[in-house]
Parts: sequence; structure tokens; C-alpha cells
Amino acid sequence: MKTKKIAVVGAGHLGRIHAKLAASIESIEPVVVEPSSDARAFIEKEHGIPTVESLDQIDGVLDGGIVVTPTQTHFSVAADLLDRGCHLLLEKPICANGASATDLCERASQLGRTLQVGHVERFNPAFVAARPLIHQPKYIETTRLTPYSFRATDVSVILDLMIHDIDLVLSMVKSKVLSIQAVGTSVVGPHLDMAKAWLEFENGTVACLTASRCSYTSQRAMQVMTAEKHLHIDLAGQTVNAVTPVEGLADQLRGITSPEEVQAAKDGMFEKWLPIEAVTVTPQNAILAEQLEFVRCIETGDEPTVTGWDGRDALLIAEQLEAVVKTTQSKMDSVLPERHVLHNVA
Repeated sequence: MKTKKIAVVGAGHLGRIHAKLAASIESIEPVVVEPSSDARAFIEKEHGIPTVESLDQIDGVLDGGIVVTPTQTHFSVAADLLDRGCHLLLEKPICANGASATDLCERASQLGRTLQVGHVERFNPAFVAARPLIHQPKYIETTRLTPYSFRATDVSVILDLMIHDIDLVLSMVKSKVLSIQAVGTSVVGPHLDMAKAWLEFENGTVACLTASRCSYTSQRAMQVMTAEKHLHIDLAGQTVNAVTPVEGLADQLRGITSPEEVQAAKDGMFEKWLPIEAVTVTPQNAILAEQLEFVRCIETGDEPTVTGWDGRDALLIAEQLEAVVKTTQSKMDSVLPERHVLHNVA
């Protein structure tokens, strides 16, 4: 595989991770683009990667760009790179709004360039191991909780965290979203810091998503229920447990009548009747796997796991959820004075 010159644009927390991992790939010749002189000095000292202040200072032809800048700048930076003939790996969310995302996808398509979006949980080894076991999910529940990190505060928790789970759900449910509901609140502000959403699909699947970046605990997990099994996917711990009812479970349990049989059934419920299987998970660095796929797609022209259109679709759902939360908050604010009066009367 020929060496590809890849610009990592942005040297914040995530940008530094991308730069370090890109430098570990033999087929990548990385250069970091970052306006901050302090950040450039850190990259050069710690990782030995050349840096420049702007794209215009890069010598030679760029093959691709990994965009790790603030969300509001994604479109302008990505469009500039496309104009330079680059393939793109663009961190999530793909753009600040759906219209810009659609524009970017169309540009990449017209130019014949790869546009991959950094929904890195698709490469999480736990999700990779669980995905082949998921067929026509009936119910999906996701939980994504983190303490306040002071990063990604330019967008809501829906665009910062929940969008990961929106993408995962859309990748599993091949059906149109029929209806959505959502609630949320700002804690540190000014954007939403906590949110809960419900998605109902035309095929009957229901998904419940919870996200908070002001939690006193950390959790990244998913429950998936299908007609055959119940999966618990620990995205943080990278483990998967599958519960599969034995054939004819209901009929067999109905035949249990004596107190001794009932107690024995209870004691052996998750060994005999609802056996739990620990699914084999093959470890991998998700961001590194994402980058390796990016290089392969540049070489082969293959479609990435997470396309630009996938990123756009997740963003459109996120935008609708934000709009629903805003409407819900307005309705609640309009009735709060009345509720306050009734509370005083009581």
C-alpha cells in the first residue's frame, strides 16, 4: 500500500489522539494543521509529527484529511479539503446542521471522494461482536453518562453524546422513523446537558436513548431485545452478554407447580431456562480501526462503515430531537406559573 499524506486538522484533545494513532500507521504520512503555536509545539515534541498553521503551508499533494475541529467549522474545513482533492474522515457530528451535511455529501459524491464520519462506536469491539447477533430488534435502550468534561460545550448533549447512539440505532433498524419524543434540560448551560429520547420506527421497533454529561457516574451501555434473545452490550467495558430463552420456555414453566420445583426453577433461571452466554469480543482500538478503514477506502474506493449520508441521517434525527425538546420546554414554561399558584393554594 502506497503512503498517503493525511492532514489531521485540529489538535485539541481528540485531534491529538487522531494524530498519535495516524503516526503509528506505516501507510500514513501525517501532518497536523493547528493555529495554536502551543498545541503545535506539543505535537512536535511529544509525537514527532510535523505541524503547520494552515492548510496552505503544506508542501506537496494531500491525499486526505481527518477533521477534528469545532463542529461549527466542520463544513468550511471539509469543503476546503474537498476542493484540494482530499478524501475525508470527519469527526461527528458531520456538520452543524443537516443542510450543510447534505451539501457536503453531495460534493464528495460528485468529486468521487470518500466521506467517512467518525461515529467511532461502530468500531467498538463490543458492538462489532454483538452486531451479527442482532436481527430485527424489537426494543433498544441506550445509556450514555459522563461527568462534565468542559469539552464539546459548543453543542448540546444530543449532538455531543446521544448522536453516537442515534447512529448505532439507525445502523441496526432498517426502517423509517415514525415518531419521536424527547425531553432535556441545561445544567451548566447554555446548551442541553441531559436528554432522553424515544424513537418509534415504521416496523414497530422502539428505541429509548438517555444521555447526560453532568452525571456522577460514567456509563456507556446498550440493551437490545429481539425475538430470539436479549443482549447487554457494555460499550465502556467492551463486554457482551446474550440471554437466550430455551425452546418452549413458557410451556415448560407452566408445568412447574410444587413449591420445590418453583424454587429450583428460580435458582436455576439463568443457567437452565434463560442461559447467559458471554459473547467473545476481540479487542481493538476503535479510532485506529476507523483510521485503517479510511486508508483502505482511499486505496480501494470501498464504501466506509459510516458514510457521510449515515452521519447526515443521524444529525437530522438529532436536530429533530432538539426541536422537540425546545417545544416541550416552551409548553412547560407556559404552564409553570399556573402550577405554582395551584401549589400555593394546596
